[in-house]
Amino acid sequence: MIKFSIDLLKRQEIDLTGEEPPTFLNDANSEILSFHDSIKYTLHISLKESGILVGGSVSTKVNALCGRCLKPLKLTIANNNLCFFVNTTESLDCDISEQIRTELLICLPMNFLCKNDCLGLCPQCGVDRNQTACNCANSFEDTPNPWTELDNL
Repeated sequence: MIKFSIDLLKRQEIDLTGEEPPTFLNDANSEILSFHDSIKYTLHISLKESGILVGGSVSTKVNALCGRCLKPLKLTIANNNLCFFVNTTESLDCDISEQIRTELLICLPMNFLCKNDCLGLCPQCGVDRNQTACNCANSFEDTPNPWTELDNL
């Protein structure tokens, strides 16, 4: 958990640097995405008139599968322009773990790619088109479009 003391923040601004275990993001794991490295953060926290301003950076490494060819890849995901506002509370500590987690997960791409021009798998025979050419591409042109009947309505 990423916590800081409200009482200390009232006296001075706080700089936090640390790491959280991969379990910090465990519920974001899936068949194509997993977190095995620690989540590193550097935060600057300051008290403003109407709340708490948090800025800094957060990063981790992600194990994923390419969305086109299913090759495993490892990427670094980072938010170096982290900035959010938290309302002040009456408690002694402020836990910003969920906000940090959300800010990091927002940086995940919608589709992981091993390379921008990845050709992916052939939808007919399943061969990796980055490594082997197949003759299936020609047969797609002869396949009737299933939407043609709807277009005729």
